[in-house]
Amino acid sequence: MSSPRSEGYKEFVKQKMAREWDFPVWTLNELQTCRRHCYPDVPIETINERYRMYGGVARSVFDIVSNPMEKALTDVDAVKGVRNIGFTIKLSANTHTLLHTIVSDDGQYKFLHVDISSRYVGEQLWQRHSAQMITNMQQMFDGIPTKISRHLFEIYGHVVFCTGGQTLKCRCLKDGTVTKITLDALNGQRITFGIDTIPTAAALDGNYYEPTNDNNFAAIDSLSRQGMFQFTVAAEHPIREVDILTKLCNLYDEPKLYFVVPPHQFEGFKKQSFNPIDGTEQHFDNVGICQDITPDNFESNLAVIIETHKLQITAQLYVQTLLQIYVVVYSKPGKVLYFVMAALFRDIIRGLLQWFTGFDIQ
Repeated sequence: MSSPRSEGYKEFVKQKMAREWDFPVWTLNELQTCRRHCYPDVPIETINERYRMYGGVARSVFDIVSNPMEKALTDVDAVKGVRNIGFTIKLSANTHTLLHTIVSDDGQYKFLHVDISSRYVGEQLWQRHSAQMITNMQQMFDGIPTKISRHLFEIYGHVVFCTGGQTLKCRCLKDGTVTKITLDALNGQRITFGIDTIPTAAALDGNYYEPTNDNNFAAIDSLSRQGMFQFTVAAEHPIREVDILTKLCNLYDEPKLYFVVPPHQFEGFKKQSFNPIDGTEQHFDNVGICQDITPDNFESNLAVIIETHKLQITAQLYVQTLLQIYVVVYSKPGKVLYFVMAALFRDIIRGLLQWFTGFDIQ
């Protein structure tokens, strides 16, 4: 085994005798097991906290004396390195602290992509280097969507929406109607919840909620009294977890699902399909809204998109923030049940919906 930077490895490469593997990051369970057998004197709370900051790199988690994270977060060049990166060999040590190499889980250990080390890193990057992060994001958006761009965009979105107070202006993509609405001014705090701990409707007032693990909660990324939010940098983001979405819609008299998208998706972002129980896709008619926005402290001209699926409703929004929003609004919580039923009785339900709503659901 050898580092890819060693001279010996380079000689093997010349002779085509080298085979490369990338080490995967550790899971929290693996780190806790290692701590139990090898570092029993290190408090488990310390391991958990350093994992929250550094992610699954054992060297950083168990080296509780040094603090390379602070050095990395103050390194301007390292922060500039957080962008759309394909390979990591030439990155500085500080940039490696901020980024992780993600490898395949099929036993081949092949390089897949680079991602930020942790949500903590993403939040700190936005807090400390917001201007540089804007530049990084703009460069990322010039290419195809990546895990880094998706996660950083989502993290910034949470910061904006959990604070609120912004006014949103949107244009209806169907008829061009423009109106305004203001995001509720919140306290900047985020409350976590899970599938079994969905908040009550009353608890939404004045609060901002996000799932404990968005990888296992595909329905939405967050919710507040004003609606549910899904952050995406891709042109397509099918609506998933309809059963969970149905429960969430029961919290609202007029449920709204907001797709928050970056500027390059503004013009082309269209009504989204949903994946019902059987995994197939369906599309439904709706109304889209969009608008150009300019943040007060950045030289960016971005947009907001809102889409509705509500009888005789035109949703409108105006925002002065770094984001764009795309919204789906259901007339009643029960409307989502149509989608669940469609997975089982697609032809019958499609005809009923077309007759009842006037929408041709494909």
